Amino acid sequence: MLHLHLVIHNHQPLGNLSDVFREAYETAYKPFLDVVRKHPGIKWALHSSGCLWEWLEQEEPGYLDILREEHSVGRLEFISGGMWEPIQPLIDEKACRFQFKLMREFLKTRFGVEPSGSWTTERIWEPSLAGRLSEAGIRFTFLDDSQFRAGLPSPDEHPVWGYYRTEHNGRSIAIFPINEHLRYLIPFRKANEVVRYLVKLSHTLPDKASITYGDDGEKFKKYWPAALHCVGKDILRFHALLWPAMLLSAKLPLPKKIFVHGYLTSGGQKMSKSIGNVVDPFEVVEKYGAEATRYFLLREFSSTEDGDFNFERFEERYNADLANGLGNLVSRVLTLAEKSGVILNDSEESHKISTGFGVYPERSEGPAQNDNLTQQIKSTKENYKKALGDIKFNEALEEIWKLISACDEFIEENKPWELQENNEKKFKEVISDLLISIKEIANLLKPFMPETADKILGQIKQNKKTEALFPRL
Repeated sequence: MLHLHLVIHNHQPLGNLSDVFREAYETAYKPFLDVVRKHPGIKWALHSSGCLWEWLEQEEPGYLDILREEHSVGRLEFISGGMWEPIQPLIDEKACRFQFKLMREFLKTRFGVEPSGSWTTERIWEPSLAGRLSEAGIRFTFLDDSQFRAGLPSPDEHPVWGYYRTEHNGRSIAIFPINEHLRYLIPFRKANEVVRYLVKLSHTLPDKASITYGDDGEKFKKYWPAALHCVGKDILRFHALLWPAMLLSAKLPLPKKIFVHGYLTSGGQKMSKSIGNVVDPFEVVEKYGAEATRYFLLREFSSTEDGDFNFERFEERYNADLANGLGNLVSRVLTLAEKSGVILNDSEESHKISTGFGVYPERSEGPAQNDNLTQQIKSTKENYKKALGDIKFNEALEEIWKLISACDEFIEENKPWELQENNEKKFKEVISDLLISIKEIANLLKPFMPETADKILGQIKQNKKTEALFPRL
């Protein structure tokens, strides 16, 4: 008899578009769960990214209710990990504990469970993780079997099975090796080929031995070939040469596009604890907020080049673009709209525009009455779409800020505070055009600053200015 540990890892990166979550849910996560439930004899384990859990909680709570039911009858085991899936060896112990604390609290609150297993991001390991994970209450994790194979014959001659124990500073943890061959069989090959391989293992390994399958849930939709294969420049050789060769040898399609991103430096040098120039992202977010931090990183630096992080430059762009630019525009227009009672007529249905590797929402109440503003909105959308398709996030944001500048110029040219006194019809036209423009800006901002976009849209809907979006530093 051979035991199979079935572990599914549903992954979405923090900040991904809601439409991507939706597509993965409808084409992979939900169909997989529907099939598994038809076979109650199957027991499996599930790990999901923290941001995916939060999206499901908001958009598909019924899915989570089913998972809880599956766990209650003993068919499903939840797997923990870092809430936002950090590569654990790259963060310090304090940050690691914080990540695990967030995930543990969510799983405890939503499902009433305290998992003893953890998913290791990208299966990247270093010895001290044994101590960190054990301290966080984790008893076992999963790694690729290739990390156990030094000096051993080929996997076919000597498959790695069961689990192994390792320790650091007196704290131990069990590690289950993920069978690499199974990862390339499931779900790409026919079922009888998978069964033949499992039967072969059952004759090779001791009775009641166990092997582990652990891989991405997105594979169970025809998600491959990837529309965009995103890698760091230090692993370009593997992902541009060796990985495609492996795919070709397995007769699998190649990714449609490879995007290679640069690094963040500090003081013109690679961040290093020994140099003392490491920038703690948690401290940056705590001080300036996640939205401002995300905006700066995506606007200030090209997606494909290294960028040097500088607090002085951060605050300059924060004040100029967010406080004085976006925040001031929204405040001025909403103040005038609220006092005069001008309301945007939200009559058009939502639709989406494809960017070539994703989608972004677009809502419109019809064209602005001012021809110049209408043309600027149209031009912004076209250039924004092209920039996203080319993975040039800084240029996409630059286009949005061109529209913000156009709105500021429109205000100075028309002086609505004067029109309010002597030309009510023209005043309402101007404010309506500005509300339409701000709503377009908010929707274009959603992939980059979702919370800010929602705040702007909420103020427009309520026709009421609330707190400042970005108080000046």
